Amino acid sequence: MRTVVVPLPRAPRRGFWLRLRRLLGLPFRYWPYTLTLALLSVGGVLFAMTTCWWPGNFCCGGGRIPDSETRAQALRSATTMYLAENPHGCPSVADLVAGGYLDTDKSTTDVWENPFRIECKGSRITVTSAGPDQLFGTDDDIR
Repeated sequence: MRTVVVPLPRAPRRGFWLRLRRLLGLPFRYWPYTLTLALLSVGGVLFAMTTCWWPGNFCCGGGRIPDSETRAQALRSATTMYLAENPHGCPSVADLVAGGYLDTDKSTTDVWENPFRIECKGSRITVTSAGPDQLFGTDDDIR
């Protein structure tokens, strides 16, 4: 009579996790905690990068405030040229565009799409943007 050898079922392989455990030098039972800690660390770094370094972000400026300051400076220069030729009053943004002092391709609003406010007191010209909160007269106004 012939003897038939039936192989026993093989235990499931844990190749990746076993290699990771050996690489980290930790007992196998600690790998879920190590993996969780690594994922949380990577997630925290990604969260910090997207909240503070993302373009257009309000908490860290993100380039919007310097852009508004540049636009305000262009309006201030155009107002100075307007007042040199027309010393009778402070112009509006529409007056600057109509008189050709401001290019039509230049933006006449800030980066939050609010109109600028131009004030002339004597020889002092102030161009104000409402800022991120879109309200004039608050601390975040850009002059």
